[in-house]
Amino acid sequence: MKTICRCMLVGLTILVAGCGSNPSPAVNTETEAAPRNDISVSVSPAPPQPTNSREPVSFDPCAEISDKTISQAGYSPETRKRIDQVHDGWAFIGCTFKRIETVRTQQLGVAHLTILSSNISVDEIRAKESARTTVSDTRVNSRSGIAFQGEGMGSCDIAIPGPDSALSIQVSSLGLTDWDACAEITQTAAAIESTLPD
Repeated sequence: MKTICRCMLVGLTILVAGCGSNPSPAVNTETEAAPRNDISVSVSPAPPQPTNSREPVSFDPCAEISDKTISQAGYSPETRKRIDQVHDGWAFIGCTFKRIETVRTQQLGVAHLTILSSNISVDEIRAKESARTTVSDTRVNSRSGIAFQGEGMGSCDIAIPGPDSALSIQVSSLGLTDWDACAEITQTAAAIESTLPD
């Protein structure tokens, strides 16, 4: 009998059947690439992904989205940190960044931006999230996608078609300032989308 696990991922709740049972052989998607001069912080390569019916995620936001784009979106590129979730049936590959502001004379992280490329579709995310919260249609530049409230307070998500399947963009505020993540997410997503390959 297959076990059913609830796997939480940065605001996306994915119900996975057979999570952890009979894992498929992993496929290593690491490629040797010349170091980029527009990314100042090196992160580890994306982890291997299992071989299954889905195409492995090949677009890695950690390695493909420049410091300039992150800065234009309002975040600190030097806080670039890998955050991945890889399971038997799906994968999310990407990075998280902090928004740094002065709070009572200290430079603190007041919000997070997470960018994940996945091999699940926008429609799959819509179906999962509709059981938990209100999902609305949205447009980010030329791409039609969905917007929804994230798992935590002050957290909002947008999912759009990306280079793989869905690209998930989440913005969350830590409540240390009056900066509103949900009011800013469309502008943040537009800055990121404008740099994506077709």
